[in-house]
Amino acid sequence: MNVFAEVGGNQQQIGGDCPEGWIVMTDARPDGEDTLDYVARSDGTWVIDSRIIRERSVRVEIDWQAAEMALIADQLIAIEDDDPSALPGTDRQWRDYRTKVRAWKDGAEHYPDSAFRPVQPG
Repeated sequence: MNVFAEVGGNQQQIGGDCPEGWIVMTDARPDGEDTLDYVARSDGTWVIDSRIIRERSVRVEIDWQAAEMALIADQLIAIEDDDPSALPGTDRQWRDYRTKVRAWKDGAEHYPDSAFRPVQPG
């Protein structure tokens, strides 16, 4: 049974006549939780749009940054209090790390690739 879709769109029609402006796809759109993220390409294949992938990555990095900023605040207090449970690193190292984490945002080199996140002291 033929599958039809409009290039750049995520809707598909299985069977019937090909709607005007649509193309025959090689297969049905993949199923799963991200099924609606797929768009039809002119070669008849389905791909997840790179903008959607980037938006997801940005959301992950924003959440990571918020969690790290909270951790850094706790670490600075622990260091100030001479808390033995403090993670390795000096006050200055944690403050420098905080500056790097704060700068980890759109416009930073390699953002939002998590492989390039700032690294904690220690």
